[in-house]
Amino acid sequence: MKLTPKQTKFATLFVECGNASQAYRESYNASNMKPNTINRKAFELLQKDYITATIKELQSELKEKDLLSKEDILNDLAAIASVNIADYVDEFDIAKQILKFKPVSEWTPEMKRACASLKNGKNGIELTLHGITHAYDRICKMLGFNQAEKIDVSVTTSLADLLKKD
Repeated sequence: MKLTPKQTKFATLFVECGNASQAYRESYNASNMKPNTINRKAFELLQKDYITATIKELQSELKEKDLLSKEDILNDLAAIASVNIADYVDEFDIAKQILKFKPVSEWTPEMKRACASLKNGKNGIELTLHGITHAYDRICKMLGFNQAEKIDVSVTTSLADLLKKD
């Protein structure tokens, strides 16, 4: 079955961000919808076989292109998690209110990956780093640290045996 342009956009965005509600918001006119409605409609789209087939096809195409491996992603996330704002500072004097950043040419590749933005702000240069919490969260998810621990609670004694003991 052929997807509508909005369904195609939803599938593409879902593959990119992994969040059905976000993909729905960006694909459909959801500005007047409540969050619960958006969540429900996004879930309903994911229940349609032809949409999930498209999502799987898009994911497969990305894997075949091998643009990024899990190791590449983990390396980038590790760089974000390990960089400290002090790594970027060349000179700091609180008494004189001086803060100078190192030239970008002196930044390590990890520092460049961790930088979300560098711009001229109204009070001088503004440096924003990617969030360490987000990086750690993604690393934990990729490595399976967030999965619940499985506990075996099987019963080896039958109900009849329990009743016989009384």
